[in-house]
Amino acid sequence: MKLILLAVQLFCFCLMVQAQTKSYRAVYETGSTVTISPGKSAINYGFKKVDIISAESFYQYPLGFGVLDSNVFIYGEKIKQHSYYYFSQTNKAYYGKEKAIGNNQLIETTFKAPFSTGWIKDTSFHQKYLQYNCEKAYRIRHSGDTLFAIYSPDIKYPPGMFYLNELPGMLIYSFDAAYNFHSKIVSFEVGNFEIVLPKKKQT
Repeated sequence: MKLILLAVQLFCFCLMVQAQTKSYRAVYETGSTVTISPGKSAINYGFKKVDIISAESFYQYPLGFGVLDSNVFIYGEKIKQHSYYYFSQTNKAYYGKEKAIGNNQLIETTFKAPFSTGWIKDTSFHQKYLQYNCEKAYRIRHSGDTLFAIYSPDIKYPPGMFYLNELPGMLIYSFDAAYNFHSKIVSFEVGNFEIVLPKKKQT
């Protein structure tokens, strides 16, 4: 009986650890609308970026045209240009700046949301990405331009995160009318990914 009880406790502990360490890796392809011929246009995708999302941290870095490092589980140790870190426990955000000459820099930073409205939800939208429910919403800038987003409320960003302007779920697709900028998810993975700050950094 004691052996059965111990096995049940161990199983519950393993489930608890898995729930605590579960995190996500999403790869996005970005691009802009280009004119092909009079009256015809297309989205010129090509550049890729990766989001690593956990319950307490977020890391984004440009993948460029390289091969996805699919076997990597620890992210952020090497500073990459235009990389971004956020840690909810300390409410600290860092921007990675790779200098052409000299050492890399990791700069503590804050972002100001350039929007005059919160997210306005489109209640008529119903869709799924894999097994995750999706919602659609938009925000309006002070200049009048609009940011559209499809997201999954089933996968939350770390609490307090302001990088995506308080989007209430993981981004699936977005269109930024101010910059003619599209972003769409191309792959998604659940795992035990870890986000760390580089040992050497400037703030």
